[in-house]
Amino acid sequence: MLTPSQSCSTCGGRPNSYASPPKPGPGPCELMEGGPCALCQELENFDRGYHAILQGLAEQRRNILQRINESHDPFIQRLPLELASQIFAFCLPRQIFDPDPVCISLFWDHSKKSNTQPFNIVLGSICWSWRRIAWSTPNLWSTLPIRLHRWGTQNRLDLTLEWLSRSAQTPLDVAVGCTASATSEELTEENIGLWKPLIDIVNGCSSRWRTFVAVVPDVVYSYIVGNGEPTSILECLIVGDPYSHRRFPLGFSLTNALPMPSELVSSTMLLRLINIGWSNLTSVKIKVLYVNECLVILQ
Repeated sequence: MLTPSQSCSTCGGRPNSYASPPKPGPGPCELMEGGPCALCQELENFDRGYHAILQGLAEQRRNILQRINESHDPFIQRLPLELASQIFAFCLPRQIFDPDPVCISLFWDHSKKSNTQPFNIVLGSICWSWRRIAWSTPNLWSTLPIRLHRWGTQNRLDLTLEWLSRSAQTPLDVAVGCTASATSEELTEENIGLWKPLIDIVNGCSSRWRTFVAVVPDVVYSYIVGNGEPTSILECLIVGDPYSHRRFPLGFSLTNALPMPSELVSSTMLLRLINIGWSNLTSVKIKVLYVNECLVILQ
């Protein structure tokens, strides 16, 4: 008899743990020239069927839970869509972009002092009625987090475009960052096709940026140029890498637009390279500031 900690004496295959869905496939069988022995092949086939059954049961359970949530909450269903959307918008927690690139796809819950799942996703998971309301409430999708990876997938692009389409024409709070694994050595010109499509999506909505946060390697800044429209409603600009002590050789500039934010946070970017209007600034946070830059801010 085999337990989860034992292996097949013939081919070395190790059964999967019974505490979680098994991963099909035993180890290689030397007696069968690299293939599994007959019994391990039988186990592999069984595990595949077992895994499929578990997935089906999990999906059925999710459907039952959604029906329970829907039947136990007739309040939202009886309200007009516009009123229900407004209630959802009122429930939106205060979300602050975490400056840590690792956590930039999540949100910082100021009251709980922790990262939380995006509220719009949580609302949509309750039941079909709530999902229909959440999907059609633009204010719930006005915060757009973008993480650049050393790998890119069409699913990631599709999800970003769908998220953006649900925001309609509302002002956007956009944050662009990268994971711990996507360092400046990995986000390069050589693999630009993996991360630039996301930057193109961000550029396409630049006239709607209300807040723009960019915590990315310097090479990425040369591609953050906006959509070419002369209008800008930017109120808060956060640029640079707060964990770096090297000044960026590149700056921030939008084609044909001169943003006039009221708040500026710059960690590693020279002020003369930040192309903005300075007359509306009321809050400036600079990590490293030279004397001549102090005069620029005062002027």
